[in-house]
Amino acid sequence: MVINEKSEIWTSARDDSGRLLESVETQLKRIELHLDWSIRNEKPHRELDIDIKNIIENLRSTLDYLAYGIYAEYCGPPNGKIYFPICKTKAEFDKKIEKWFPNLKVNALKTFEIFTEYQPFQNRELAWLSDMRDLSVTLKHKRLSGGIPRERQALEVGNLIFQDDVEVILGPKGKIQCGDSVVTGPKRFSGASDPNTLGQSAKARKLVWKEYIFNYNSKEVLSFLTHCHREISRIR
Repeated sequence: MVINEKSEIWTSARDDSGRLLESVETQLKRIELHLDWSIRNEKPHRELDIDIKNIIENLRSTLDYLAYGIYAEYCGPPNGKIYFPICKTKAEFDKKIEKWFPNLKVNALKTFEIFTEYQPFQNRELAWLSDMRDLSVTLKHKRLSGGIPRERQALEVGNLIFQDDVEVILGPKGKIQCGDSVVTGPKRFSGASDPNTLGQSAKARKLVWKEYIFNYNSKEVLSFLTHCHREISRIR
């Protein structure tokens, strides 16, 4: 964030957000252990859903602390709750930024532009922000959710791995060189295919594993939370 680094208000907000991110890093290690336990025992660990809720809320609070510091520095004494805007459309953003951060564009244009930059409507790669926001609402106000187990499959072909959400189509003259393995066309396969259908030259074998996903958005739990933590650390 671009802001007056000498500001006591901003320094406090940034320090508080940093402490939360450090806590989340520790919580991620804990959740990894609970996910491993859940997979081995074929049922969710009894504290898994609470771990997820705490991480999501701390990540959301990290952004809100930064928003509070910005408001106090450039928009006047905070009156009520201050939230980091996360918007799916420009119209929604324009409405919220004017209501939540009056005169920010005039008082701190660069900070305003950063707010604009970190919006899902600007970049599809920021869709995780919307997912995190919606998940935080569900976990805080509706119900706990520790995720649901899902079986994954993949084909290991030489030095390449094709997961079950990837489909490959080869024409009659098509060929994929995978280290010392070769897949020739015509052929259509995915990570869920029988390895024998690829032919002897492919030297393929099936990989099967389980993972936990959010029933809300089908994202793998640990990788999604880790991604959110990493990206919010960059925003900060």
